Amino acid sequence: MKKNGLPKNLIAKNQSNISNLFINGHRLISQSFDLLYLPDQPKLTVLFAASKHFKTHVKKNEAKRLLRELFRKNKTSIPRNLSIALIAKKQIKKQKFTRLENEFTEMVFSAFR
Repeated sequence: MKKNGLPKNLIAKNQSNISNLFINGHRLISQSFDLLYLPDQPKLTVLFAASKHFKTHVKKNEAKRLLRELFRKNKTSIPRNLSIALIAKKQIKKQKFTRLENEFTEMVFSAFR
Protein backbone atom coordinates (compact mmCIF):
# COMPACT_ATOMS: atom_id res chain seq x y z
CA MET A 1 0.00 0.00 0.00
CA LYS A 2 1.22 3.47 -0.83
CA LYS A 3 2.07 5.77 2.04
CA ASN A 4 -0.67 8.28 1.14
CA GLY A 5 -3.13 5.77 -0.28
CA LEU A 6 -6.68 5.13 0.83
CA PRO A 7 -6.97 1.55 2.13
CA LYS A 8 -10.24 -0.23 1.44
CA ASN A 9 -10.67 -1.18 5.09
CA LEU A 10 -11.28 2.52 5.91
CA ILE A 11 -14.35 2.76 3.65
CA ALA A 12 -17.64 2.22 5.51
CA LYS A 13 -19.71 -0.63 4.08
CA ASN A 14 -21.83 -1.88 6.99
CA GLN A 15 -25.40 -0.63 6.53
CA SER A 16 -26.17 -0.50 10.25
CA ASN A 17 -23.08 1.63 10.92
CA ILE A 18 -23.96 3.96 8.03
CA SER A 19 -27.54 4.43 9.19
CA ASN A 20 -26.31 4.99 12.76
CA LEU A 21 -23.96 7.68 11.44
CA PHE A 22 -26.80 9.50 9.65
CA ILE A 23 -29.20 9.22 12.59
CA ASN A 24 -26.88 9.98 15.52
CA GLY A 25 -24.01 11.83 13.85
CA HIS A 26 -23.10 15.48 14.12
CA ARG A 27 -23.34 17.54 10.92
CA LEU A 28 -21.02 20.32 9.78
CA ILE A 29 -22.09 22.24 6.69
CA SER A 30 -19.93 24.10 4.21
CA GLN A 31 -20.58 25.58 0.80
CA SER A 32 -19.22 22.59 -1.12
CA PHE A 33 -19.85 19.55 1.07
CA ASP A 34 -21.29 18.33 4.35
CA LEU A 35 -19.33 16.44 6.98
CA LEU A 36 -21.12 14.02 9.28
CA TYR A 37 -19.14 12.47 12.10
CA LEU A 38 -19.79 10.11 14.95
CA PRO A 39 -17.15 10.04 17.72
CA ASP A 40 -16.12 7.13 19.95
CA GLN A 41 -16.12 4.44 17.27
CA PRO A 42 -13.84 1.39 17.33
CA LYS A 43 -11.90 2.49 14.22
CA LEU A 44 -11.81 5.21 11.59
CA THR A 45 -14.30 4.64 8.77
CA VAL A 46 -15.29 7.01 6.01
CA LEU A 47 -18.16 7.19 3.54
CA PHE A 48 -18.16 9.25 0.33
CA ALA A 49 -21.49 10.29 -1.14
CA ALA A 50 -22.99 12.93 -3.41
CA SER A 51 -26.31 14.72 -3.18
CA LYS A 52 -29.17 13.99 -5.56
CA HIS A 53 -28.79 17.34 -7.32
CA PHE A 54 -26.13 16.23 -9.80
CA LYS A 55 -27.53 15.84 -13.32
CA THR A 56 -25.38 12.92 -14.48
CA HIS A 57 -23.60 10.03 -12.83
CA VAL A 58 -20.33 11.24 -14.35
CA LYS A 59 -20.52 14.52 -12.42
CA LYS A 60 -21.56 12.67 -9.27
CA ASN A 61 -18.57 10.33 -9.58
CA GLU A 62 -16.23 13.29 -10.17
CA ALA A 63 -17.49 14.91 -6.98
CA LYS A 64 -16.94 11.72 -4.98
CA ARG A 65 -13.45 11.43 -6.48
CA LEU A 66 -12.68 14.95 -5.22
CA LEU A 67 -13.89 14.00 -1.73
CA ARG A 68 -11.73 10.88 -1.71
CA GLU A 69 -8.71 12.97 -2.68
CA LEU A 70 -9.48 15.53 0.05
CA PHE A 71 -9.69 12.79 2.65
CA ARG A 72 -6.60 10.98 1.39
CA LYS A 73 -4.43 14.10 1.54
CA ASN A 74 -5.65 15.15 5.00
CA LYS A 75 -6.31 11.86 6.79
CA THR A 76 -3.40 12.34 9.18
CA SER A 77 -5.21 15.29 10.83
CA ILE A 78 -8.33 13.22 11.61
CA PRO A 79 -8.62 11.28 14.89
CA ARG A 80 -8.67 7.48 14.56
CA ASN A 81 -11.88 6.81 16.53
CA LEU A 82 -14.49 8.34 14.20
CA SER A 83 -17.00 7.41 11.58
CA ILE A 84 -17.15 10.10 8.90
CA ALA A 85 -19.44 10.76 5.94
CA LEU A 86 -18.48 13.34 3.33
CA ILE A 87 -21.42 14.39 1.15
CA ALA A 88 -20.69 16.46 -1.95
CA LYS A 89 -22.95 19.30 -2.97
CA LYS A 90 -23.43 20.57 -6.50
CA GLN A 91 -21.19 23.60 -5.82
CA ILE A 92 -18.12 21.40 -5.30
CA LYS A 93 -17.31 21.47 -9.02
CA LYS A 94 -17.16 25.29 -9.04
CA GLN A 95 -14.45 25.43 -6.35
CA LYS A 96 -10.70 25.10 -6.78
CA PHE A 97 -9.08 22.18 -4.99
CA THR A 98 -7.05 24.43 -2.69
CA ARG A 99 -10.24 26.13 -1.48
CA LEU A 100 -11.81 22.71 -0.88
CA GLU A 101 -8.76 21.70 1.15
CA ASN A 102 -9.05 24.88 3.23
CA GLU A 103 -12.76 24.21 3.88
CA PHE A 104 -12.01 20.62 4.86
CA THR A 105 -9.19 21.50 7.25
CA GLU A 106 -11.25 24.29 8.85
CA MET A 107 -14.13 21.88 9.41
CA VAL A 108 -11.86 19.20 10.84
CA PHE A 109 -10.11 21.59 13.23
CA SER A 110 -13.37 23.17 14.39
CA ALA A 111 -14.95 19.77 15.04
CA PHE A 112 -12.04 17.82 16.55
CA ARG A 113 -9.98 20.29 18.60
